[in-house]
Amino acid sequence: MGQILIKGNREFIIRTNEALNLLKERDYLSYKVIIKNIEVIHQSNKTYFDPFLNNKTAFITLSSDITWHASQILHEAYHSKLYNNAISEN
Repeated sequence: MGQILIKGNREFIIRTNEALNLLKERDYLSYKVIIKNIEVIHQSNKTYFDPFLNNKTAFITLSSDITWHASQILHEAYHSKLYNNAISEN
């Protein structure tokens, strides 16, 4: 578990840090899922996870709603978790 690199414009970086802090303070177990399974959060025009590109990167759209932004990050972290669990089982 380590530091997450956030790539995007200034507003995206601020909003992403706010979302991560919200999860850390209000739902630490979800925050741990993100920290363990995501290394890079990259601003994108759509939200997705591409394991063939990089299985620890979440591509996230900028959302003005902090709860929605946090949920996008957590959703993609679960994709990463499930993918990496499947790889380790095979």
